[in-house]
Amino acid sequence: MLLIVREWILTGGRPVCRPFLLYLLIGASSLMAQTDPLIQGVVIEHPPRDDEILIPAESSNIPPDTSSPVGVGLLRFYGCTTCHDLWIPPFRGRWGPDLDTVGSKLSRQGILDLLSDPRQVRDDSRMPRVPMSDSARTAIADFLVTLTVDLPPIPANVTGRTGQELYERGDCKSCHKPGGKGGDRGPSLAGIERRIRPEWLVAYLMAPSRMVANTKMPLFEWEAWESQELAVYLVGRGPGGSRERGAGSDLMTGVSSAAQSGCFQCHAVQKVVKPLDIPDPAASLAFVTHHASESASIQIPLEPTQVDAMRKAMHGSRPIDVSDREFLDTFWKTPIGLQGTAPSAHDSLSADLRPTACGNCHVKQVEEWQTSLHAAAMGPGVIGQFLDGAYADAAFVEGCQSCHAPNAEQHASLPTARGYEVNYQFDSALQSEGITCLACHVRAHTRLGPPISDQPPAQVWRGPGHGGAHESSVFQQSDFCSHCHQFG
Repeated sequence: MLLIVREWILTGGRPVCRPFLLYLLIGASSLMAQTDPLIQGVVIEHPPRDDEILIPAESSNIPPDTSSPVGVGLLRFYGCTTCHDLWIPPFRGRWGPDLDTVGSKLSRQGILDLLSDPRQVRDDSRMPRVPMSDSARTAIADFLVTLTVDLPPIPANVTGRTGQELYERGDCKSCHKPGGKGGDRGPSLAGIERRIRPEWLVAYLMAPSRMVANTKMPLFEWEAWESQELAVYLVGRGPGGSRERGAGSDLMTGVSSAAQSGCFQCHAVQKVVKPLDIPDPAASLAFVTHHASESASIQIPLEPTQVDAMRKAMHGSRPIDVSDREFLDTFWKTPIGLQGTAPSAHDSLSADLRPTACGNCHVKQVEEWQTSLHAAAMGPGVIGQFLDGAYADAAFVEGCQSCHAPNAEQHASLPTARGYEVNYQFDSALQSEGITCLACHVRAHTRLGPPISDQPPAQVWRGPGHGGAHESSVFQQSDFCSHCHQFG
C-alpha cells in the first residue's frame, strides 16, 4: 500500500507541510500510525500548533525581566558604567586596578606583554586574555605609557640589604607569595623584578591609594628610606625598557582601542572619566550613539541591535525579588523551557548553546565539566533504556530526563494538551552531552549564577558576550542541587 504522509518541517521559523511517499506493508489488521518520540520530523495525524513548536518569547523558568542583560553587558564592556558612573554597578567596583600611573609602573614592552597574554607575565594573573589585533595592542600600549607621574630617583646608597627584615616585619608574606610561598590575597611577587619599576614601587608602598585609587593594599606608613630599601630588595634597580610611544601614535586611537577591547569594564583611567546622569528615554539614543559618531574623539562603533539593547538596559525594569524557594520552584520546572531565539544583540558565540561555545571564554569551568558526572549523565546505557521505554511510556523517559538531560532541546518529545508529541527543536547532539551549562545557568538565553567574586569568571574575553549574569546567592546553597540530588 502506498501512503502519502505529511512531514512538518520548520522553514524560517514557521511550520511548513511537505508531502513525501512512504511504502508500508499492511497486514490483516488495521494500520496504526505511530509517531516515534525519538525521531525528529514526522507527524502523521496533524500539524503542530504554533504555541507547541515555535520559539517562545520568554521562559517560564525565570522571573520577568525587561532590563536587557545583554544591554547591561554592553554598557559595562565598553566602559560606559566606569567612565560615566552610571547606576549599573561596574562589576563590584571593577576587577582590575586603576591605570592612572601605569606608565610609571611598567615599560611599554611590559604593557605589550601583559596585553598579549597575562598568564605568561604572571602565572597567577586574574586578567583574562583579550584577543586583539597587533595594531590595537600597540595603540593601547602607546596610550597607557603616557599615564605617568613624576617620581624621584632612588638614591645610589640604597642597597636593599635591610629589605628582607622590613618584608618580614610588615608580614608581607601573609598576602603575597615570593618564590611560591605565602598568602594569595595579593598578587604573587614572582618575577616582579622583571615588571615593576622601583621608583613607582616606592611611591606605592608609601601611599598605595594615591598611586592606585581602588587598591586593596593597606597603608603601612613606611618611612621613605624603608620604602626604598624594601623596593630595591624586591625588584633591584628594576627592569629596563622604554616609556616612549611608538612613532606616529595617536592617543585617542589608543583610548578607542581600549574601549572597544573592553579594558574599561575592569579598569578606570580618571583622565577620561566624565560622570553623567542617565538621560531621559527620549534622549537615550543620542547618549548611547555619541561615541559611534565619526566626530567623537573616542570611537566605539555599535550595531543597531546593540544600541537598542543598551537603551533598554538603562530604562527597563529589573526582576522582582522572590524568595529562594519561589525562585527554585520556578527555575527547576522541567522540562526546562525552550531557550528560544537569542537576543539580536548577542554575537554568534553567545547565541550558541553548546558547552564548547561556553568553553571559548570559560575555559577552566568547561574543562572541569568535561570530566564530571554531569557530562556523563546521558551515556549509552541511559540512552538505551530510553529507547526501550520510549514507545510504551514517554512520561517515563521525561521523568528520567528531568535530571539526566533536563532542557527541552534535549527532549525528543514534549508534553502538550494532546499528550506527548514530537519536539521540533530537539537536538540529539545536545541530548548526548547530558547536564550541560544550560541546565544550571541559562534560561531563555539569560545567564544566571552566583554572586560575582573578585575573580573574573572568564579566562578569555572575546567581547561583550551574553551580558554577564543575574546573580543569586541561591546558587551557593545545597537546595539548588536538590531538584536532582535528593538529600537525606
